[in-house]
Amino acid sequence: MKKVTLVRHAKSSWKDASLPDIKRPLNKRGKNDAKEMGKHLKKVDLYPDIVYCSPAKRARHTAEILLKELLDENEIIRLHEEIYFSGSSEII
Repeated sequence: MKKVTLVRHAKSSWKDASLPDIKRPLNKRGKNDAKEMGKHLKKVDLYPDIVYCSPAKRARHTAEILLKELLDENEIIRLHEEIYFSGSSEII
């Protein structure tokens, strides 16, 4: 049976208020938390076949960090514009 797991991006930085929302990066805590979440997903044996991701910089970086902990690669990431600003019900 296929499973859908929704993961929100890790903590983003507001250091540069002039950046548009889509270009906000992760902050230090976000990077650390994403790495820990990747370790947790590995521990509970949750390995994705594909990752659909918002084009937002913080979302892409979160996905890349998670996958590095799980699979040591990120070729399974597929960016989708419609995910940006969508809620969980729209995504599903």
